[in-house]
Amino acid sequence: MKRVYFIFLFFLWGPKLLFAQEKVLLQSLNSSEKTAKWSFQRWGDSNILPATVPGSVYTDLLQNQLIPDPFFGQNEKMLKWVDTCAWVYSCKFYVDSPFLQKANQELVFEGLDTYCELYLNGQFVRICDNMFRRYVVNVGGSLLKGENVLQLKFYSAEKIAKYRKDLFVKMNHYELPEGERVFLRKAQYQFGWDFAPRFLGVGVWRSVNLRAWDDFLMENVFIETEKVDSVAHMKLHYSYKCELDSVFINSILLIREKGSASSFVPVKIQKVNLQKGEAESIFEFNVSNPKLWWTNDLGVQQMYELYWINAKNQKTIANSEFGIRTIELVQSLDSANNANSASFYFKLNGKPVYMKGANYVPMDVFPARVTHAQRVKLLSAAKEAHMNMIRIWGGGIYESDDFYSLCDSLGIMVWQDFMYACAMYPKLLKSAYLTYTNLNKSDEEYEWRDNYSRIEKHPCIAIWCGNNEIEEGWWNWGWQRSLHYTASDSASIWHDYQERFQQAIPDFLKAQQSHVPYVSSSPQIGWGHPESLSRGDSHYWGVWWGMEPYETYAKKVPRFASEFGMQSWPCYASLKIVLPDSSLNLSSPLFTHHQKHPTGQANLEGYLRMYGLTFNSFKEYLMATQLLQADAMKTALEAQRLASPRCMGSVLWQLNDCWPGASWSLIDYYGEKKKAYYRAQECFVKKYQTPLH
Repeated sequence: MKRVYFIFLFFLWGPKLLFAQEKVLLQSLNSSEKTAKWSFQRWGDSNILPATVPGSVYTDLLQNQLIPDPFFGQNEKMLKWVDTCAWVYSCKFYVDSPFLQKANQELVFEGLDTYCELYLNGQFVRICDNMFRRYVVNVGGSLLKGENVLQLKFYSAEKIAKYRKDLFVKMNHYELPEGERVFLRKAQYQFGWDFAPRFLGVGVWRSVNLRAWDDFLMENVFIETEKVDSVAHMKLHYSYKCELDSVFINSILLIREKGSASSFVPVKIQKVNLQKGEAESIFEFNVSNPKLWWTNDLGVQQMYELYWINAKNQKTIANSEFGIRTIELVQSLDSANNANSASFYFKLNGKPVYMKGANYVPMDVFPARVTHAQRVKLLSAAKEAHMNMIRIWGGGIYESDDFYSLCDSLGIMVWQDFMYACAMYPKLLKSAYLTYTNLNKSDEEYEWRDNYSRIEKHPCIAIWCGNNEIEEGWWNWGWQRSLHYTASDSASIWHDYQERFQQAIPDFLKAQQSHVPYVSSSPQIGWGHPESLSRGDSHYWGVWWGMEPYETYAKKVPRFASEFGMQSWPCYASLKIVLPDSSLNLSSPLFTHHQKHPTGQANLEGYLRMYGLTFNSFKEYLMATQLLQADAMKTALEAQRLASPRCMGSVLWQLNDCWPGASWSLIDYYGEKKKAYYRAQECFVKKYQTPLH
């Protein structure tokens, strides 16, 4: 006990201590490091070219001047061949004796897009088949002292998805809505969307590392708030791998306020007993006099630094940051006699919060090339527009750690979808067989776990949502009729939906002891039904899809507006980057190629006529669409804000773009702010005369 006491004093005296890490050797294999050299080639082609990792085959081809800018003109059409090819990525790296002397050597792939075979020094290692997973591959016994060669053979995502679709139809005698994309765990927007081109591509899209360790390895350490009363009751989650039969660690947990010059304070002495194998565990600790994390409109975004120290050798087991906050989704009936009228709002630290924000889509069709500076610029613009929430849409990607950390620091809460959108997905299978589909239960649960453990720790996370618009699509978009389902077909497909989103995902979150709310789908009721305005969140698309006048927004105000919008074109300066001067006119096929909504131009023309917005030039046309969007958003936001506390959220569609084209964004692909951005900014900052603003 005396030894522990003196260690405490040691830490209290040292506000700027640097703790040595428990011995894990780490070597980056990213191409920016001198320790790795990447190249790529078309499978069967002898032409070997330098590659950038993280990256994409499209960006590598562009960097090697083998293709033109995919976004320029109609280049999308002429580049379809890229998606039909298989590509091989190779990495030469060197390993020294200390790595090989460790008991374990592992390759860690943070993101592989998507179906690929791994080979190390000519030996087959495994197949990877999920863009959203983190693959940890044991390569002990396969590494060589000196030069090693890692090879990744990426198959055509287009061909794999089509093959699986055709086999599914052969086995089940019916199709699933939205075609082949549901048979590959890949970012769905890359298959093409009403705001996005179709560029499937392949590649190593997130970091690659080599690591080595001996007795044990701690992973996925994160802290979350259980509850706050006179103190903050916190939980530290961790998983581990252990080589020995058992390892006992007397450990100390130390914290201090981030940015403080004060000393670290011990908050927990914890005896940890690691057993041979892999496991997950949790222990609790308390923080006295906690400073809470708030959204940017309500307070300070206080974060804490944490060090978990081995008392025996004073080395760091793990270190992390965390915020202290509680989050609750309140869905309570307005009346016991009316099940179709219920609240939908968030309480942050016990305080009801009106959520103001926008939906977020990936910042690029090729997400690996998005930089920290670009994320800072976009999310800072969201804060400057007085947004306190963004919704990460389910047709994109689970975002980077950097993205969520920025949201923490900027006081922006995140509505986090799981990556499923606007389609029915195949059954969760209990065993994998690659001739059919990778969508087996264990694979998807790994996807959920990999992303849960790194996302849940952020205080910005407000809610987990199973998917985007699948329930609405199933009941309201005519899938069952157009695809000629029998009653048995429909029952089977709906059962598979329920199994994934109403059973497996919530069971997974419960097993993780998550304290973040969950809803199965956004929304659960389609906009054509009156009850969509009286309970749950709402995607109101009567304006735009239904061609209703935007004054309808003032008449149809939901409890929580999680999608609504009006399309416009990007700024003139942005279009000049991707269109030749001769195509800067309304009749140019190169211009209309950048309109991906099937009736987008007709809808815009109809609304421009409806509101008497005229134009005499191409520039004036672009401006007219932006003025239309701005007025529509102002009408919606003012009506929703004035309706609080009945309405408690305005999250419009959409914040940003993944390429330079027509869309519902407030900020175009090149970062130019549209007129609607400034209208939203005015509406979000204004104090309306309602109780909860």
